[in-house]
Order: sequence, then C-alpha cells, then structure tokens
Amino acid sequence: MNRNFYSKYVLTSLFVCLLWNVSAEDTSLETRIVQFLDVHVPKLLDKNHVSGTVLAFVCGDTVVLKGYGKLGFDLDEPMDAKKTPVFVASLSKLFTAVGILQIYEQGKLSLDVDVNQYMNDFLIAYPFAEPITIHHLLTHTAGFDDRFLGMGARTKDFVLPLGEYLSRRLPPIIFPPGTAISYSNHGFALLGHIIEEVSGKKFNDYMKEYLFEPLEMSNSRFDGTYPEDLKLPKPYLEYLGRSEVIKMDFAQTPPASSLCTTAEDFSHFLIAMLNGGRYKNHSLLRASTVLLMQTPRYKLHPLLPGYACCWEERFINGKKVLQHSGLTWGFSSHTLIIPEERFGLFISINKGEHTFINELIPLLIGKFSLPVRNVENIRKHPSFVDKSFYHQITGFYRHNRYCRSDYFKLATFLPGMTHEYYICGNASEKTLTMKYLAFQSGEWKVEEIGDMLWGRKNTNGEVASVPRITFIKSYQKRPYQLVMGNNIYEPIYFWETKLFQYVVFFACAAVYLMNLWIVGLRFVVMCFTSWVCKKSIRFNINYLQLLTLFFLIYNLCFGGYIFLFLKPQTLGYGTPLGLFILLGIPFFLLLLTMLATIRFLFNLKEWSKQRFFDLLSLLSCYGFLFLLYYWNILDFHWRGWSI
Repeated sequence: MNRNFYSKYVLTSLFVCLLWNVSAEDTSLETRIVQFLDVHVPKLLDKNHVSGTVLAFVCGDTVVLKGYGKLGFDLDEPMDAKKTPVFVASLSKLFTAVGILQIYEQGKLSLDVDVNQYMNDFLIAYPFAEPITIHHLLTHTAGFDDRFLGMGARTKDFVLPLGEYLSRRLPPIIFPPGTAISYSNHGFALLGHIIEEVSGKKFNDYMKEYLFEPLEMSNSRFDGTYPEDLKLPKPYLEYLGRSEVIKMDFAQTPPASSLCTTAEDFSHFLIAMLNGGRYKNHSLLRASTVLLMQTPRYKLHPLLPGYACCWEERFINGKKVLQHSGLTWGFSSHTLIIPEERFGLFISINKGEHTFINELIPLLIGKFSLPVRNVENIRKHPSFVDKSFYHQITGFYRHNRYCRSDYFKLATFLPGMTHEYYICGNASEKTLTMKYLAFQSGEWKVEEIGDMLWGRKNTNGEVASVPRITFIKSYQKRPYQLVMGNNIYEPIYFWETKLFQYVVFFACAAVYLMNLWIVGLRFVVMCFTSWVCKKSIRFNINYLQLLTLFFLIYNLCFGGYIFLFLKPQTLGYGTPLGLFILLGIPFFLLLLTMLATIRFLFNLKEWSKQRFFDLLSLLSCYGFLFLLYYWNILDFHWRGWSI
C-alpha cells in the first residue's frame, strides 16, 4: 500500500512539474506564487478592512511563506509568516485528530467501539441505543447538541481540567450517533480527554512531545498563550457595525480551539499531511493512516462531499478539496489540501470573519491547482423517486447546528445566525424550489439529476458541483432531513421559523406601543384638563394596559442590555449578573399574565369594544411568553451557569 501511495505522489508531482515548466523561460513556481499574492492580497485586505494576514503555500516541494499588512491598524510592525503568532481556533482539531490516530496506530484504542471504555472519571449517558465511537467524534456525527455558554475563561487560572469541565458541561446527545453531521467542539474536547486517559499525559504535554517536536513547530502551543518573544497581532471583531479590538481569553476546550501557531510552523504540518505523514526524518503517522484520515468516512450520498477524520470534503471552483476553517474572537483561519497534487494552503487574518479568506481561496485554487476534469454526466442511470415524495419533503428546514438546551437558542432568532429554507417540491417537473427565510433574499430551482439527487445542470447535461441536494431519513417530525453538500438541515414546523417568530414579536410590540400611546395620550389629556379646571383628576389605567407596559419595559431593558452592555465574548464565561436578573423576570410576567387572565374571565359578562382591546392585550402577552418559552428563557435551562 505504501509503495502505491508514494508512487501516486511521485507521478502527480512529475505531471505538475511538466505543467508548470512548459518552457525554459518560465519563471519559478515560487516567484509566480509570490507575484500573484503581491497583486491580489493587498487589494483584498483593503477591500475587507483587514489589518494583516499570514499565509503558507505548499505546492509539491515548493513552500512559500508570506505576511501582508500590519499587526494592527495603528501599528507599524508588519505581519511575518515566521514570527507572527496567530490563534487558529478550530484548526486545532486537526492536531487532536492526529494525536488520536497515533494512539490508534499503537493499538491502544479502536475507532469503532464505545468511547466509555476509555473513560475513567465519568461516563457518557446515552439516550439512544447506539453508543458514541471515536469514529463518530472524528466525523462530527456523535449527535451532541451545540453549546457556547461557559466555554471560555477570562484568565488561565479559571480554565478547568479537561475531564472536570466535560463531566460538568458536556452537552446532551440529541441525535442518534452516526445519523447526522453536526459540528461539535465538545466532541473534539472529548477526544483530547481520551488522549489524556489512554496516554497518561496531559493533552498539552502530549501535543508538544508527539506533534510539535517532530514537526519542529517551536512557536506552537495549546495552552492559550503565545511565545513571549513574539508579538501578537491586534485581534479585531466587527460587532454592531463597528470594529473593536478584542481581549483574547482562554478556552475550556483546548483540543478543539486553543492552538496558537505561526504560518511557518503550520506549513510543517501541511508538508506531513501531503507526504504520507513524514516531515524530514520524522514520521508523524504511517502513510496508510494518513490515507485513512483523508478518506471521507461519512458520506450522505456518493456524489456529495463528505467528512473524513476531521477534514471536510468540499468543492471549490469544481475542485474537490479537503479543508478546515477556524473562527475565534479576532482571528479567522483556514487550511486546505489537495493530497493527489501535494497542494496545501494555510491563511490566517487578525479579524473574526471569513470574507477575505473566502474571496482569496478560489483565486489561488483556480491559478495554481491542476485543471478540473469534465464533470461526470450523472443522468446516465437516474433512479426517479415516487411522486408522493415531493409532497413529503415540502416544508421548512433549519441548519442543525444550533443550541437547543439553554437560552442561547435565542440566537436562532437573530438575522444571519442560523440558515432556514422553505422547499417546495414539484412532482410533475421533478424540481425543487428553495427559498431563504427572513432577512435573506434568494430563490433558486434544482432538478432531479439522479438517484435521490437534485442539482443544476448546463445545456450539455453536465451537473454543477454545487449546489447538490439530497434527503435522508429523519428521526423526528417529518420523515426527511435536507442535505446540502455535507450540511444537514432538520425539518421544523412553521411556528418554529424565524419568519413566524418575527411576525409574533412585531405584532406583540405593536400592541404594546398602541397601549403606550393610549395611556400616554390619556395622561396628557388628564394633565391638561386638570390644569385648565384647576382641580385634581384621578388617572385610571386598565390592568391589561399596565401589564403590556410591563412587557414593553422588559423588552426595552433586555434589548438595551444586549446591545449596549453585553459583549458576546462574556457569554463564554457564563451568565453575567445583569442577564441573570433579566432571565428571571419572565417568571413574574407569567404569574401576572395568569392573574390577569383570571380577572379577565371573571369580568367577561358582556362583549364590548374595551373587551376586544383587553383580549388583544392578553393575547400579545401570551404571544411573547410563547417566544420566551421557545427560546428557553421562560424555563429552567438557563439555571446552573456561573455568574
């Protein structure tokens, strides 16, 4: 296997060399890469308001390291690919995956047995029949809920031991393991804990001894710090339309998100991934294990991208690549490899958003990777689905990565946080019409192109690599889940959609404001009459109008606190005191609403215009309470988090 593995790389490398060295007058590959970067990177930095970036480009035996821009908008020091440390967030998972596979090579664990076999200090409770395996953790198919609250720490002293943190705050399992891809930071933190349990070493110590030292990554570490002799770029974050410098904190899940490295150090890792696990004279993994790591183990359709061991398969410019991205406060990073071409790329910027990277990568892929082969004609052997299927899949879908178990579920209500679609099936045309929901525009149509596969095709019958869509069995609600690429969208009811929640929210707000206007106008009239008549007049206010004013005040206080005082970063440390108090108030609003309901029913002797407005006010209170319950605010899910 190893001989064939290396032969493939050698033949590919020769082909690449022939492709890039057509004539003796051609400049070197390294020179052309640098010239290309020098032209495009500064323009993209300026366009996207990014202070600086570092890059590592591996193409065959050519390695290019470059830095562009400054450490900060108000600083003069340049970004240096060899000396500038960057926090790469979720790219940390690639190193954790390698660590697990090293132990697998030693025969100390299996990829397909219950992970509880390797746990000593706590065990995972399984709500489904299937246990979680290491294979599930490596491919993000363990079924964990997403969780953000309490994942961070202000200082290193507040970082809990990995096992202690996971025993307290491991999210619940909400999908049967192996049935759906749902990205999980805690799943990879659990892999790091297994490394500690099986190896007998602390995670940081293991990474240093078995990865950083063999790869000569002297400026890399997993403890949330960076070398004292190097200068960290200023981390910027766009929040509420303004760019802010963020204070870096510490993660409670280092195996998933705490790696600090340089572009030069990361290039050593890329070289190993593209050379059968070898860097210089050191073997990180056997070639067969590298192949295992880079081969998609979880695919929802043969013609859709899947998940390898931590590597995500994706189409870029029609090219199939393996990639991983990382996003943290003030830093955004991305890496990708094309193993058969020995092509690798690492990019990191000191800004917490992906636009710059998303614009640069297709340019580099299109310029320096091999040409894309003609796309296969998938319609050769189509297998048409039953007409009733189009009726079954018509409905609403939401991306399955969001929090369900605490009040951070409120994020599903915010624009841009979680994608939702409406799909309408047309059995006669064998097409699907897809529409974005709420604050996102866009509609497109895909047609049936094969066995349980939909996509776009050109006049020659060739199918575009994206979007390709299929459906898989669902374990709840409607019978099918939507699959787009390797992203899964779960079916939701109409009342769960952002669109419905926005309608309810603004309808309630309209009633509250109407009552505010009525009460305010009545108060002004009373004051004017009292002044004219030179006598005091009693001011009366309807109890339901007063209740809606309480709801309005709560909304203003909650929204004002969120937008004026609360930094998203602080939620990583737990529930702040101010928010803790605000989360308790809805229980009193519920009690007041129930008392108001009793009074309304007892006084319901005859229908009148006032009774209609009272009913409208009461319904608006229950409408808002419904939203609070759906967001887990009017519940006990928020309790237990540190203040």
